[in-house]
Amino acid sequence: MSIYKVFAKRRQKWNYVAEFKRKGAKRHRKTFQLKSTAEEWLLEQNRNYEQVVSIENNDYKVIDAYELYLSNADKKGKKSNQYHETTRMRFLLDYLLHSNTDLKVRDVNRLHLLQAREMLVKHGKAIATINRYISTWKKVFKWFTINGFITRNPVDFKDLKDE
Repeated sequence: MSIYKVFAKRRQKWNYVAEFKRKGAKRHRKTFQLKSTAEEWLLEQNRNYEQVVSIENNDYKVIDAYELYLSNADKKGKKSNQYHETTRMRFLLDYLLHSNTDLKVRDVNRLHLLQAREMLVKHGKAIATINRYISTWKKVFKWFTINGFITRNPVDFKDLKDE
């Protein structure tokens, strides 16, 4: 965590850049006009990081871990993209939790995800749509990996190709 002063040539004034980086986490950097605002942002980032890192026993249910993802993940992009991402994850969650409502994140494996992908094929989804689902799953499970819920991302398979 650091704050440093930079000169912005376009505006001809000094700004403060706050940089947040922790082991195993993505680096976040943001520019502020006031040092106090930069310090507040760093404290907020640290609180969010500590909340996620406090997961010691990896016994989180899939649904609970996803709720943590939603509350802590970057909310960049359009609202419609967030809606589609949530819809794609809801399909996977419904599929995973259909038979086992207490499924833990650490217990989700590649086979579960391949079966969910096959279910999309059976539902008649287009290949491009299925690939969007897979992309969303990769993103969420990557976040789970970075934040210590799991040690390896189970979504390690390739996208579908047109035949």
